Formats: sequence, structure tokens, C-alpha cells
Amino acid sequence: MNALFGLMKMETAVLAPTEKDLPLLNLDRVRFLKKDTQFAELYDTQLSPWSRETAAVFESLKDRDRDLPEPAKKTAHWYDNLLYPCSYRKAGIGMSDRLTETGQDYAEAFIAALASAPSCNPTAKKEKVVQFADTLFTQGGPAVDTVTKLFGKETARRLILRYMYGT
Repeated sequence: MNALFGLMKMETAVLAPTEKDLPLLNLDRVRFLKKDTQFAELYDTQLSPWSRETAAVFESLKDRDRDLPEPAKKTAHWYDNLLYPCSYRKAGIGMSDRLTETGQDYAEAFIAALASAPSCNPTAKKEKVVQFADTLFTQGGPAVDTVTKLFGKETARRLILRYMYGT
């Protein structure tokens, strides 16, 4: 998505498994002028706690870039208590390659974790994903609010709920 006459670019990918009991992974990449920001957010949409070994993989990815600053957080959000501590939020100028690599590593680690993740009740898991997506749309968040302003409420609802979260 391009906004502000092409000055801001945003790419988003959502991995929301419904047959394996892993968290929801939301990857956002934002470029505004020369500043790059990478988010790799893991949200608790699980039916059971995940293994320490799996969480440790994501902790090690986050720790690898501990020298990079996190973007300023302006306010608390309704989903903060669902966000796992191993989630990644980093920003910088001249860090494009490094942030891209970490985003790719989060995606690859998540896909690898799917192979060993326990199966779960798909109906119950899907309900948790739907609840998260519905609440995200109604309560909002930075990206959802931006998409809603750009496209209007109905188009944003369709884009976010159907195409991003598959609900």
C-alpha cells in the first residue's frame, strides 16, 4: 500500500493457522521517507500454550537486533496483552537490508514451526482468529485505522477481515 503521495509504503502479511496451534503472526513493513520499520508480531490466538523451544527461536531472532531502536509507541492498545514478548518492532534509517532479513527470518521460523506444531480443533482455533480480527477492526490499531481512513469503513472491513485474516 502506498500513501501520502508515495512517501509512505506499507506491506503486510498475516499468517493465521487454524489447524495448528500456533500464534497468529502479523508482519508489517513500513517505509516513510528514509526510515524503515519492521514489525513481526506474534499474537496469542492459541488454544494451549506453545512450547518453550518454539518461543526461544523467536526470542533469539529478536535478541539478534537488540542494538536497534524500537519505534516510539504513542498509546496502549487493546491487543497489548495478547502480544508475545518475542515479537519484534524495530526501526532505523539505512537498516533496510537488516530489517528485511529479520522479517524473512521470522516468517521462515514460523513456517518451520508449523511442521512440529500440535494439531488442534480447527473450529475452536478459527473462532479465536475471528475474534481477534473482529476486535482489531472494531477497536482499531495503527494499520487498521490507516486503511480505514484511506478506503472507507466497508472496503477496509472487507480487506482486513476477509483478505488479511480470512474470516
